[in-house]
Amino acid sequence: RLQWWRDVIAAIYRGEPPQQHEVVEPLAAAIRGHRLTRDHFDRLIDAREGDLADEPPSGLAALETYADDTAGRLVRLALEILAARPVQSRMLEVEQAQLTTEAKARLGQIRAQLGLEAGDSADAAAIPPPQAATTADEAPSSGSPGE
Repeated sequence: RLQWWRDVIAAIYRGEPPQQHEVVEPLAAAIRGHRLTRDHFDRLIDAREGDLADEPPSGLAALETYADDTAGRLVRLALEILAARPVQSRMLEVEQAQLTTEAKARLGQIRAQLGLEAGDSADAAAIPPPQAATTADEAPSSGSPGE
């Protein structure tokens, strides 16, 4: 199935008429009409091919790459359609920060489930302790109730 998508995308970028298919025809129109970057499609397909291996990401960097190559590519394509290419680099920074925060939170959950503390060594050495995520909306607490 993924090879079929590779062939379809390649044909569209070669300028061939799109296959008669309920998804391919509007996809070809969007690709041509918005001059969408082919690399996004290629990386998305490659990442989904990795799903067939049925193995979890080998670490945080692999998880971030997977997230970038799947959801991140869809976000970039949407930005291209919205003609937002000049702000794309800022959006990537925000997206990466969000993914890192989410990954750290998940690692904290995993550590808790395994009963690991930040100071644990040996088996826990490969799992970094989570960092607290803060936002501009959070105000420091005075410690007094009701304030």
